[in-house]
Amino acid sequence: MKVCPKCKHELPFNDFGTNKRDGIQSWCKMCRRKNRDPVKTKVNTDRYRHTSRGILVSRYADIKRRCENPKHKYYDDYGGRGIKCCFKSSAEFAEYVLNNLGSDPTGLDVDRIDNNDHYESGNIRLVPHQVNQQNRRNCL
Repeated sequence: MKVCPKCKHELPFNDFGTNKRDGIQSWCKMCRRKNRDPVKTKVNTDRYRHTSRGILVSRYADIKRRCENPKHKYYDDYGGRGIKCCFKSSAEFAEYVLNNLGSDPTGLDVDRIDNNDHYESGNIRLVPHQVNQQNRRNCL
């Protein structure tokens, strides 16, 4: 038995969940359900992914994986060549694109102007997929 610090009820351990490092959540399942952050629900998450900021956060994650994860399919074309993402966070990346490039990222790809340079301020642009496919090493 364990006492929930939120509702002060003494409940069996299986009413708490097991996501914490010590094996047991601090609040009971009912209190967690009542106090759940509505921003983190599935519906709101799906809505966020379709916003300009959500799209850019997803693109940033893709860029980071290509540049930093040696197991990624395209690592040799990006991180293996020394290409880095110079933005410290997805928020910084999204702010730069929205404020400086001033276009809606829906349906556009993030493209490096100089293919041999990093993902950094001044070297990225948003372009349609067809234009992005023309900016390749084998097309130059």
